[in-house]
Amino acid sequence: MTSFLKMAMATNIGNPSLFLDIQSLQKNIERLSSLSGQKQIRIATKSIRSLDVLKMLKNVLGHKFRGLMTYDLREAIWLAEKGFEDILMGYPHFDAPSLEIIHKSKSLRSKITLMVDSKKHLSHLRHYSNLRLCVDLDMSLKFPGLNFGVFRSSKKKVNEIPEILDEIKKSPHQLYGLMGYEAQIAGVPDRHGILTPLVKLLKVRSQKKIISFRANAKNLCDGINFFNGGGTGSIFFTVSDPSIDEITIGSGFYCPTLFDHYKNLNLTPSIYFSLPVVRKPTSDIITCLGGGYVASGSIGRDKLPTPVFPPDMSFISAEMGGEVQTPLKARSAKTLQDLEQVIFRPAKSGEICERFKTINAIDELGNIKTFNTYRGEGKCFY
Repeated sequence: MTSFLKMAMATNIGNPSLFLDIQSLQKNIERLSSLSGQKQIRIATKSIRSLDVLKMLKNVLGHKFRGLMTYDLREAIWLAEKGFEDILMGYPHFDAPSLEIIHKSKSLRSKITLMVDSKKHLSHLRHYSNLRLCVDLDMSLKFPGLNFGVFRSSKKKVNEIPEILDEIKKSPHQLYGLMGYEAQIAGVPDRHGILTPLVKLLKVRSQKKIISFRANAKNLCDGINFFNGGGTGSIFFTVSDPSIDEITIGSGFYCPTLFDHYKNLNLTPSIYFSLPVVRKPTSDIITCLGGGYVASGSIGRDKLPTPVFPPDMSFISAEMGGEVQTPLKARSAKTLQDLEQVIFRPAKSGEICERFKTINAIDELGNIKTFNTYRGEGKCFY
């Protein structure tokens, strides 16, 4: 057991708690900064969801830090008010009160870039002016009966780009950037059991399509300020693409369990949560308080949190992670006492922060700082 886990185990507060290993986080920052090469890093806020951690990442990254990628307009406005200068909306969002706030503020208009991919999106912005826009491009690989990637942008081919560029030119807004996120590389683990060879083949085919698509798209868009791409899971590929100026990274800083299945990333888990033992229904079963923190995405066991200490803990298949209680089976259950902690790793990063108001950030000396999550700041976006 690492010294961090020992300290987390000793923090007996009787409630489910969220922990951050500062030393491991620092290692991940250094590793990802190195892997990103000459590209700057834009932080995906959905994978962090803590203002305190975002500020820390910005400070440590220094000149490598480009800005933020947010998921909600209200969030983008709030973070701009907290001092962040370059904020890209990762998704189309047309909340009218937020758009009005941005429209009326020269400062916010200079900090926030909105995401669009269709003429319909531009129609939602017709009552506003002088907004910065980024066009999202679909990087998926299409086969009959298979979409290897995610259903994102409506712009799936290079010849579909000029239409939206013409619409932006006719609008009172400015084309500021492009985004081409290769979700089928960044979001799909390399190791997939018997499907691993097929996944590898599809990723190689995708890379060829993506390099060509992004190069041709960039040639159509003279004068843009950035071309955003990538994610933690695709960093080796994205850094090699000359069309891309910046890489979006978020989950890699926390390194949840889904990143255990990517090759050569060599990241260190830094985010954990603990559940207190509240009863022992049998000699080899303990019941914990809370615990049903299942990650989003396709339904499967890989979206469950993983108990990591004591090391022999496992879910009971008929119950799994529960809404208010989670039973676990293990030989070590015999020695665990009420209010002792069981430590888990979440499957994904930022989502776990929606379950907690604070993060117990522990450094290598055992000092604990309390960081607020978005929820702890009184923020709930979606």
